[in-house]
Amino acid sequence: METMNTASSFYGFSERLKKRASKYNYKDAVDLAVALSDNRQLRALIQPKVTKAKKSDHEVQYKSGKKPSSLGATQYNTILRQVQEHWKTSDPFKIPTKYILAYSRLLGCSTDYLYGLTKVETANIEARAICEKTGLSENAVINLINSNSAHDELGKSTNYYWSVLLEGPLYQELARDWLDASIQAMKAAGNEHNLRIANKLIAQGVSDEHLGARLDPSALNDAASTYRDAYEGTLYRLYRKIVNLIEQNIKYEYDDTLQWLSDISAERNDL
Repeated sequence: METMNTASSFYGFSERLKKRASKYNYKDAVDLAVALSDNRQLRALIQPKVTKAKKSDHEVQYKSGKKPSSLGATQYNTILRQVQEHWKTSDPFKIPTKYILAYSRLLGCSTDYLYGLTKVETANIEARAICEKTGLSENAVINLINSNSAHDELGKSTNYYWSVLLEGPLYQELARDWLDASIQAMKAAGNEHNLRIANKLIAQGVSDEHLGARLDPSALNDAASTYRDAYEGTLYRLYRKIVNLIEQNIKYEYDDTLQWLSDISAERNDL
């Protein structure tokens, strides 16, 4: 997971803000302003100026239909005007630092993400470091972290099974086969698409010589069948590899359990 370190990567603040806001069901700037206003700690961080209320302030507040529960109209509209401006601002360095910090706390992301310094959204420093080091997605890393503490009936965490996969050759082979299957599927689809075009032209009265070698129905059909067979073969090969890995691991655990029981029995006989 690479960091965003080019000058252009800093821009796009409004898109990042909206993306995070949507995850908390804040649909627009008004929703976000109300959430900031109702959070006492964030409101203290922002410290909205108290000015004499204007008629337009009350109009904005009551037209929105989303009046905050614990803040006066003038303070709320000060926050609202700021948030509405931020909602459409691309350059994060035009946003006051106190608002960047407030957004990061409210929306559960890092200030670095809002500034465009990283693509990793989480404020979890450990998860971010793993993402940037391994290229794994944020959700994948969080799943790994959270799954390490949950254990099944055999006393194993979910990560134990993934560890078996990652430590063997299937780790690379699975990715390679996945890529091969994707390429084969796309080539099969491409030839099938061209075949449909060729058949349509033929139905319209276009002769074979005008179609040319590129749209030869017979060649397209053969190519599509070849790639489709290769695709299905790759998937089956991948399936067998995964099943073999599981079967081998189950056999290992079974043999290990039998040996453990045998050792226990021997110890009891010695007593």
